[in-house]
Amino acid sequence: MSMRIYFLSLTLALFIAACGGESQSQGKEEKFTTEQQTTQQEAFKKMMDEHDVAMEKIIEMNRLARSLKPYLDSLDDKRQLEAVNLAITRLETADEAMMQWMANSPKLGKLRDTLQHQQILALLENEEKSISKIGEDMTSSLENGKAVLASIQEPQKED
Repeated sequence: MSMRIYFLSLTLALFIAACGGESQSQGKEEKFTTEQQTTQQEAFKKMMDEHDVAMEKIIEMNRLARSLKPYLDSLDDKRQLEAVNLAITRLETADEAMMQWMANSPKLGKLRDTLQHQQILALLENEEKSISKIGEDMTSSLENGKAVLASIQEPQKED
């Protein structure tokens, strides 16, 4: 008899646990309406599109920095040397900003676990602005680095 009670108690406990787990996961899925999820996904995509545009510049930035570095040991003109050093620093700083942003960029699933809809949208909009600014800094550092490299190479072509 006690074995029968034990078996029924165990079955009932498993049934309750299984039903409770299902309602918890359903609650998590139903935290946001389909419309809210769509809006969040669109905001996330917009942020990641900005990231993708900026990311395309990384290889060019690294190549440009490598092209400038040999001039650190070969230039006699102090102004040119300072310009090269500053250009490399700007390229590396922009690259590091991108790496930091990627390491700390929000993941939509985690945001949904911890934030409300409007908080998610505000955070994604802020992150979009942040990565857009990083992209602008990357473009600026590229333009500056190219100009510095061209100014160094011009006199050498004339010789």
